[in-house]
Order: sequence, then structure tokens, then C-alpha cells
Amino acid sequence: MAENDETRDNSQELIDDVAETVKEAAEETVAEVETAEAETEVAEEVADVEEEVEELTAEALAGQRAAEALKKTLDNPDSLNSSVQAAVKRTEEETRRVEKAVKQTKSNPVWFVPLFSFFLVLGLVWVIVYYIQSGYPIPGIGTWNLLIGFAIMMVGFVLMMFWH
Repeated sequence: MAENDETRDNSQELIDDVAETVKEAAEETVAEVETAEAETEVAEEVADVEEEVEELTAEALAGQRAAEALKKTLDNPDSLNSSVQAAVKRTEEETRRVEKAVKQTKSNPVWFVPLFSFFLVLGLVWVIVYYIQSGYPIPGIGTWNLLIGFAIMMVGFVLMMFWH
């Protein structure tokens, strides 16, 4: 019976060793599979990025070629057909005309808007003060204060008519 117990202990140790080896092998296999999946994902992402770079490079190259062709065409206007040449001339003439009109445009000095705004506000304040304090802003002239307030506002409106 002692032999039987010893054989049983050896068998149990052998089973434990095999179980541990299988467990380690399974863990290594799982790790390898996870690593392979990660490498596959990274490879797919790299391929996607490379495709995007190729597309952007192609678009940039096409834009650069178009710009060079346009520059060559504009440098040599004789290579254009007559209708395009006429359109280019009309555009140049229009541009010159607009630039000339802009230069000839009159403008007011910077103090002009504050000046007429001042007269408008002063006239309004004059009338408001008269209505709040019946004898003021000039005591003794009565309702003529209203006429003075409206006259000051009219100066502001007349100045406003000349604003460019």
C-alpha cells in the first residue's frame, strides 16, 4: 500500500506539473494572440494614414500644377483665346475705374461726426431741461427755450446732411 500511495503522489505531482505547464502555455498563447491583434490594428491604422497622405499629396501636387499652368498662361496672354483676352482686359479696365473712383471719393474729417452728434444731443438736453425745470436753461425767456433747443438740433440735422 505504501507503493500505491507513492505512485498516487507521483501521479498527482505529474498531473499538477502538466496542469501548470498547460496553464503557462495557454497564457503565452493568449499573450501572443493579443500581441498579434494589436500589431494587426496598428498595421491597419498605418495603412489608413499612408493612404490619406498619398491623397493629400496628390491634391497638393494637382493644385501646384494648376497654379503653375495659370501663371504660365497669365505671363503669356497671347496663348489665350480672344474671348478670354477680352474678358481679362475688361476686368483690368474695371479694376482701374473702381480704384480711380475710390481715390476720388470725398470723406469728412474725423471731427465732423462728433460735431453734429454734439449739436443733436445738446438741443435734446436743452429741451428736456426746459420741460423738467420750467424757468431754465435761460431764466426769463419762457418758451423761447424750446425754440433755442430745436434750433440747436436743426444745426445738428443740417450738418448731418453734409456727412459723406
